[in-house]
Amino acid sequence: GIATMRLVERGKLRLDSHVPTLLPDLTFIGPADNLTVWHLLTHTSGIGEAPTLDWFLDPISSLFGDNPQTLPFASQYPDGIEIEQIPGTHWHYQNHGFALLGEIVARAEGTSVATALKNHIFDPLDMTDSDALDRPHERLSTPYHRTPTHDELDILETQGKERPNESTVDGTNIRGPYKYVTPLGAGEVQASLEDMGKYGRALLNQGSGLLDRVTFQTMTDNHYGSDQRLLSLGLTFFRRSRVGRPVIEHGGSIAGGWNTLLSVFPQQNIAIAIHLNQSSVSSQNVFNRVIATVFGQSVTRSSETVPPNLRSSLEGVYVLPTGNNTNFRPMQNHGRIQIRQEGSDLVLRSRRGPWRSGFKLCMADAENPPLLTIDTGEIQPPLIVPIIDSDRSVTGLRLDQLVVMQKDPTLTTWQA
Repeated sequence: GIATMRLVERGKLRLDSHVPTLLPDLTFIGPADNLTVWHLLTHTSGIGEAPTLDWFLDPISSLFGDNPQTLPFASQYPDGIEIEQIPGTHWHYQNHGFALLGEIVARAEGTSVATALKNHIFDPLDMTDSDALDRPHERLSTPYHRTPTHDELDILETQGKERPNESTVDGTNIRGPYKYVTPLGAGEVQASLEDMGKYGRALLNQGSGLLDRVTFQTMTDNHYGSDQRLLSLGLTFFRRSRVGRPVIEHGGSIAGGWNTLLSVFPQQNIAIAIHLNQSSVSSQNVFNRVIATVFGQSVTRSSETVPPNLRSSLEGVYVLPTGNNTNFRPMQNHGRIQIRQEGSDLVLRSRRGPWRSGFKLCMADAENPPLLTIDTGEIQPPLIVPIIDSDRSVTGLRLDQLVVMQKDPTLTTWQA
C-alpha cells in the first residue's frame, strides 16, 4: 500500500487507474471494466479467497507452496482472475488483489517486487534487517501449529484430504514447514521486531520518511465501512477500536505457523508490534490481551439486556449474500447465524466456529442503530449492529469484520 501511494504521489499511478490496462497480459473474468487501484487497496475489487472457483475447495494452495515462485506473473494465473462481485459493492480480504498491486508497482518501477519494496520502504526507513525475498533465514522464528479442530477436519473431508499425521513437540504444538508465498506481493516480507518498530514510528509520525502528511491522511481516512463503531478500512490500513482506543493497523498470517500484527495508536503515540510463531484461531484474543496489558486494561463485560421490542425482531436465521468465493472467510468462520430466546437470554449461535456453542447477546450502545456485543468473555468481545428498516424491523446484521448478513424468513432456527 505504501509503495503504491508513493507512486501515486509521483504521478506514476492514480487511484482510479484501470487495473486491466495496467496488467494487459492477465485475463480477468467477470465485471472488471471498472476495476481500479482503489478497489485493490480497499479489498473491494470483487476478487475472492481464490483466483477462480477452481481453487475454491483448497484456496490455501493458491497462496502458499513448497517452492519459491519462479513463473512470470501472468503464468501464475493461467485461468485468469475471477471478479465475482461488481467492484466497490462487497468487501472480502483479497490476497490475490495485493499480488496484483505488487506486480503493478514492480512494472511501474521496472524492477522486482522485492527491489521495489526495498527502494520504497526498507531503505528510506533504514530497515536493514528486512527483505521481501521469501527465503528461509537462519534467524527466522520456528513456526508451530496445532492439531486440526473439528471445523478444520470438516474442511479436510470436503477437500477429500486425509487428516495429517503430525507429531507434537510438547503434546500440543506441531513444528511447521517453511511455506513460500506463491503470489508475490501478498505477504513475503520478513522483518525483525526492531525494524517493525522503525516502521511503526514512521506511521506514528504520519508517514514521515515515506509519504507526505496529506497522502498519509488519505490512507488512514475511512474509505469503506458504514458504521465507525465497527471495523472500517482506509487504503490498506484497518481502522477500529482496540481496548477503547482508536487504532490503525494491519496484520497477517503465513501457513505453517506465523501470525503478526502492527497496531498504531495515534492518540497515545504508541505503536505495538506483536509476533506469534504459532497459527491459531485465538490469535486475535492473544493480540487483544497483549494490547490490554500495555494499557493496563482489564476485561469489561456488558450485562445490559437487549430490550424486548428489539429481541423479538432480532430472532431468526441470518445468511451470507451470494458469492461463494467472496464470502469464503465468513463461511468458514461461522456460516449461518441464528438468534433466538433461550431461557432468559437472547442467544447467538453459528453453524461452525467458536460461536457454535452459543453466547448471550448484550447491549453495548443504545444509539440508533443499537450496538450489541456477543458475550464471549474475551477482552474485546465481537460486535454486531442490527440493520433496521423503516418499519423498525431487523432485516440483517453487520458483523465486526465488514461482513453483512441478511435475515432469511424462510429458514427456521436449529436446536442447540
